[in-house]
Amino acid sequence: MIDDDTKGLIQTLIYPVQFEKDPQNGIERVIEFVLQDKTAGVSREKYIAAIKAALISTEDLSTLIPQPHSDSTIRDYLRELENTLAVNSDYRQ
Repeated sequence: MIDDDTKGLIQTLIYPVQFEKDPQNGIERVIEFVLQDKTAGVSREKYIAAIKAALISTEDLSTLIPQPHSDSTIRDYLRELENTLAVNSDYRQ
């Protein structure tokens, strides 16, 4: 089970892509709105840590917000988002 802070961060990352046919298509938008815009005041490293915690959990991540995607689709999206953030260190330090 992931803690409430981690859930909140993952919800923040899922919300912008909840209605995308393929959430991975929204990764650049998520980075722009959530990370580079600094609206949440959370570091890239904290998001990466939250993603890692969510991915190792057994929790059904698709239930964190109402949306049509399966747990595996959300996990694939989060893995790709994590990879993008890890490779591109210029995203919000």
